[in-house]
Amino acid sequence: MRRISKTLAACAASAMIAVGVLAASAVTSMSEGPAVSDANAKLSLFGGAASDNQSDSLGGLAGSFTMPLAHTLGLQLDAGYARVGDGNFGSGGAHLFWRDPTIGLFGIYAGYAQLDLSGTNVGFGRTGLEAQYFTAR
Repeated sequence: MRRISKTLAACAASAMIAVGVLAASAVTSMSEGPAVSDANAKLSLFGGAASDNQSDSLGGLAGSFTMPLAHTLGLQLDAGYARVGDGNFGSGGAHLFWRDPTIGLFGIYAGYAQLDLSGTNVGFGRTGLEAQYFTAR
């Protein structure tokens, strides 16, 4: 339990630093275009097989919703659900990002996923940084 709370504290400190950097970038950067021009969403449906002998079918959906927060800041929310054989998989996450269409993107991500398969429940959280550099056209 102590290790988990130290990990959570480190993640929270990293997130606060990244949010500070993003906020400072939003104030000082006057980019050519907005981070996100308007709210938008996408939805994907999928299906297939999930075992060596393809006896376990799977199917599900995943979606994202992205919206502008400020001229250079955006937020993306993700969610997904899948049925794997007789089990369930669900996930959710959020991306907070700074984006300048002429330079690149920098952001932080946090999410959680859970798998309930054959009576076994496994959940895991994830946090991270994301970055993109846009090359000249």
